[in-house]
Order: sequence, then structure tokens, then C-alpha cells
Amino acid sequence: TDEQLNDEQLVDEILTLFLAGHDTVTSALTFIFYLLPQYPQAWKSLSKEVADLPPISEWDEEIIAQLPYTRQVVLEGMRLYPPAYLTGREALAEDQLGDVRVRSGDTVFIAPYVMHRLERYWEQPTAFIPERFAPEKEAKLNKFVYMPFGGGPRICIGNNFAMMEMILATAAIAKYFTWKLEKGFEMKLQTAVTLRPENGLKVGIYCNKSLLPS
Repeated sequence: TDEQLNDEQLVDEILTLFLAGHDTVTSALTFIFYLLPQYPQAWKSLSKEVADLPPISEWDEEIIAQLPYTRQVVLEGMRLYPPAYLTGREALAEDQLGDVRVRSGDTVFIAPYVMHRLERYWEQPTAFIPERFAPEKEAKLNKFVYMPFGGGPRICIGNNFAMMEMILATAAIAKYFTWKLEKGFEMKLQTAVTLRPENGLKVGIYCNKSLLPS
């Protein structure tokens, strides 16, 4: 359209873009780093992909193309633990959802956390299997079965920015570090504005000093 944003709307869009790629990204990465030590095969595949990457100081925007499995790891992490675990929409008109009558003005809540774990849509729904997002499999997914960024015209404005951040951060950390969950650590979820760990993530971190940038 020819409609333009005014100054206030433009500022709101910019703030949303950066804030959406901050708090949510932090939570998503925490859950990814929680899952990887529990699934050695996935971690092995990730480590193999990042091992031959050049030093991080030489990375540019083209590096994303070399990280297809890292992308799958990020997508699968957000399937199990989507930071935007619950979203609401206001009905503009009366509608019918199955046996439920929706009136105009009603708020309808959508729970990606639940959708992402339904057996009718996912095999082994509670298992961390990045391969389910291999290109040929991802192409067959209904776009409203997997929706960590929402969907439709109000899909998260920061989705592409957030994905870039998470892929690069996951690859960089996996290239230079390994980590183990602290013995006895149990993840507890906090359902605030976003889904986040209530008790943080307790790990032992080990670095490959020979790879660290000088």
C-alpha cells in the first residue's frame, strides 16, 4: 500500500524489532543449550558442522549458508520450548471453532507450546530431533502447526533477526566450547511474558583454547 508509518509507529516498530530479538532469543538459547547435552547424537552432528568453520573473526553474512544443521537445532529447540508460548488475538467478528462459539470482541488464546507437542502432528513429540526440520520435511509442515513466531499478518517482526542471532550464537558457542549439565539439575519453567527457565541453567563449561581467537 501507499500508507506510510508516522514517527510514533516507526519508533514502535524499531523497538519491537530489537526487543523481540533480545529477551526471547536469550530464553531460546538457554533451552537449546539445556537440550544439547542430553542428546549426544544431535550435539555430534552440530559439532561436526561447526568444526571446519573459519575463525569467528572471519564470519560474515554468508556464513549462515554453511549452517543448515545449526538452523535445524534452533528450530527444534523452539519447538519444544517456544519463548512465545502463548499468544492472544481479539476476534473481529463472530466465528465458530469446532464446538466453541467465538463472539466478536472475545480474546482467543493460541498455545504454541501445546501445538508443538501434539502427537497428531509430531512423531516422538517430546524428543529433541533436529532432523525433523531437514528441508524436505520442513516443506511438508503446516505453517500453523509450528509457530514459534506466531503466524499470519501479525507474525513477529523480529523473526528473521532473531533466527540470525540464534544460529550464529549457537554455532559460535558450539565451535569453541562444550558444557555439561550440573549433576541433579532440573529445568523448571517460568511462564511470564515469555517462557523462561525459573532457575537458570547450571552447567560446567569447557573451552577449546586452541581454537579461541587470539
